[in-house]
Amino acid sequence: MARDGEKIIMHCHGGAYVTRTAHPEDLTAGNVKGFVRFCKPAISRAISIEYRISRSAPWPASSPFPAALIDGLSGYHYLTKVLGFKPENVVISGDSAGGNLALALTRYLRDNPEAGLGLPGGLLLVSPWCDLVGTYFDKPSVGAHISSAKNHASSCDFLAGDFYARHSTVRHGLRSLLGNITTQEARKNAYINPSSLDLDPEFVAKMFTGFPPAYIVYGDAEVLVDEIRTLYDRMVSSMGSEKVVKDEVADAIHDFTAFDFWEPDYSKAHKRIAAWLSSLK
Repeated sequence: MARDGEKIIMHCHGGAYVTRTAHPEDLTAGNVKGFVRFCKPAISRAISIEYRISRSAPWPASSPFPAALIDGLSGYHYLTKVLGFKPENVVISGDSAGGNLALALTRYLRDNPEAGLGLPGGLLLVSPWCDLVGTYFDKPSVGAHISSAKNHASSCDFLAGDFYARHSTVRHGLRSLLGNITTQEARKNAYINPSSLDLDPEFVAKMFTGFPPAYIVYGDAEVLVDEIRTLYDRMVSSMGSEKVVKDEVADAIHDFTAFDFWEPDYSKAHKRIAAWLSSLK
């Protein structure tokens, strides 16, 4: 049960929606362990949601969108309605695909106030995957840095250089998550593709209005750098720069805050995250 005034992190693990778990020995659990290690006394406990992962051929198809979103919502309901944490004392976090899920969950909570669950007090995004369909890959003329994903040095980042190759884990994750949703539909769906270049500009201008304060940490050597920068720009446009922190770490790889061997960046980033968490009212 929640202690009086206690804050907690609710984490959504990464894994392209088709792999990884919430288990404390999972590769992505290094994020949660780092949060708890460095964030005391502001936050001393965290939970990781064991949401359903998606499947598609060659396995039997199961749990497409919005299965993971429903499970994330169930976890948030459990924290706030069963364990007694006040919504403003919950920070929703997520890494990679889990960052995508954290964004979708926060969007649902904002869009559906009649659910009576309230908005979290903060949103912590680690290398969030926010252009699942890959709209950047077929529009190379957009922006000065848009080619970084194609020119990405696969020898540095553990994400494969053929990030959107037909048989990659990421491409399988997209197919599995979408289920019966077409790629064209997903390109215009903010729950699935919040950094999509195909979203309506009028919608984009206000798409994050009403979101809680956010912290985005990622490496400038990772394949997702362009879409994360776009996410930050869109959040600032809707929320104001005072409510969004961008922590872009030079030469760091995807999800580096999960790896305690990635020093000194690992400890330095977690200390900055801890300072931000302590600043939340």
